[in-house]
Amino acid sequence: MAPADPLGPGRPEPPGRTRPYEEITEISPDALLLHYQAFHQGITVGLSLHPKAPGRKQSPARNLLTRLRVQAHAVLRFADDPRHVPFTNNCGERALRPVKTQLKISGCHQSADGATAWLAVRSYLDSARKHGISAFEAIHRAFTGNLWMPPIEQAT
Repeated sequence: MAPADPLGPGRPEPPGRTRPYEEITEISPDALLLHYQAFHQGITVGLSLHPKAPGRKQSPARNLLTRLRVQAHAVLRFADDPRHVPFTNNCGERALRPVKTQLKISGCHQSADGATAWLAVRSYLDSARKHGISAFEAIHRAFTGNLWMPPIEQAT
């Protein structure tokens, strides 16, 4: 049985909320500016609440705020092009979950070669899935000599 919709059947979503399966492809410039300003203002307020201590050692909060200010371009990279930079690292974590499950079930791989082969197959199938090719189709193509390869982006 499928889980019930937390918002109820036919109930509209609250403004600004997206369902997990909706992919955001663009952020409006006005919204982007608003969130950038709020991000930097939050850091400024946080730094004012955690003043610099004498000497090298600073509080963990101040160190975090300083790193966020210095690395703001990396922290907010997903906002520049949400089609190419995911908001979260869930995709990477999801790719690792089968590996961890396999290790929990078996305790370990029988050999380093076996682990390497298993991980190569997992990586290949995961890449195929991300490009819209089912695991069955990818395996079928591999066994029939029509190996699927991910596209290589050309440098511009």
